[in-house]
Amino acid sequence: MKISEFEFRPDNHFVTLEYYWLILNRTFLILITDSDLIGIKVHGPIGAESHDPLVSLLPLTIDGDLQNPYSYMSMKYIERIKDTDLKIKRLLKN
Repeated sequence: MKISEFEFRPDNHFVTLEYYWLILNRTFLILITDSDLIGIKVHGPIGAESHDPLVSLLPLTIDGDLQNPYSYMSMKYIERIKDTDLKIKRLLKN
């Protein structure tokens, strides 16, 4: 099953944030199937929004509606796995 074949419904997926080393938070898309719980990293480190020009150069802040969990997903990460079989054992173990 590829991610494009997954039937997204309100009750079978969610977006979550892993708090890691204070500022290296990461975002995951969790898919729930009949037999598996699949976590896919969909964004790397995320930082707080800042008005400091030097901090704003770092790609750590999120653009968009911060109340919408899908705003925290980066298409760069989805593109990397779009053709990967989500049920292969190697992916399920990582």
